[in-house]
Amino acid sequence: MGPPGHSWADTLLGVRWYLERGPPTVGYATQDSEVRIFMQDTPDDLPDLKIFYLVEPGGVTLLRAKADNPLPF
Repeated sequence: MGPPGHSWADTLLGVRWYLERGPPTVGYATQDSEVRIFMQDTPDDLPDLKIFYLVEPGGVTLLRAKADNPLPF
C-alpha cells in the first residue's frame, strides 16, 4: 500500500501514541463488543488507515490495518 520506498514509520508512531493514551475511548465500537476501530490520517495523499484492535486487561492487541478507500498503486 503506497508508492515504492514509502516509509510508514511516522504513521505507526501516531497510531501507537493514540492507543497508549486511551484505547477504549480513541476508537469506535464494532459489532464485536471487544474489537474497536481507529482511523489514522496518513501523509502524502495516501488513503487513511482503519486500525482494528482488541482492548484487553493487559494491553492492546493490533488485529488488522487496512486502507480506507485505497488508491491504485
